Amino acid sequence: MRLIALLVAIAGALMAFGYTAWIDLGSGAEIGRYSVATIPAAPSGPTLTLSAADAPVGIYLTAAVPNIAERPAEGPSTAVYALTVTSGAEVVERRDVSFRFTYPANDRALKPSRPRQTQLALLVDPMDGGPYRISVARRGNGVKLASVVLSVRRKAVVPDERIAPAGFLLLVIGGVAFTLMGRRRKPGSDPRPPRSHRWGR
Repeated sequence: MRLIALLVAIAGALMAFGYTAWIDLGSGAEIGRYSVATIPAAPSGPTLTLSAADAPVGIYLTAAVPNIAERPAEGPSTAVYALTVTSGAEVVERRDVSFRFTYPANDRALKPSRPRQTQLALLVDPMDGGPYRISVARRGNGVKLASVVLSVRRKAVVPDERIAPAGFLLLVIGGVAFTLMGRRRKPGSDPRPPRSHRWGR
């Protein structure tokens, strides 16, 4: 039974962490990788020829802070990017992507807990083949960034938001069951049997 509980916990860990990491790393075949301005500037980005055979096309943004990136003196420790996909004069998709960098409790921390973050910004279904313009620009100030990379991948996997919570649940159930099954009663911890009474002499 302990083996079954251990297998359940391992399966939960793979679902909770492995699946998320696989999605974050990107799925499918990469079309291109492009550098993006780390400070507020005019929107820029590539123009790609896409077709229905590429669907779904995943657009990823990866932001990284420098080796020394102190917490901003004012405002939140975030970086917000506006991402727009257009086909000709038509706006296909538009979204703001926010990176939030959490610093340790120590006020003198020189780097956030996760200095490099990747997000799946958009999923595009290019039903009409042709050129698609991807424009990216940073909005406002915030945490200082060392680099921002735009990655475009064809045949991207659509993440299922139910898998990670189910994995955490299995991890907890398997871990608790494995721990409880491993407990053994200490010798002499059992209550003493009741004394037998003698009647008469």
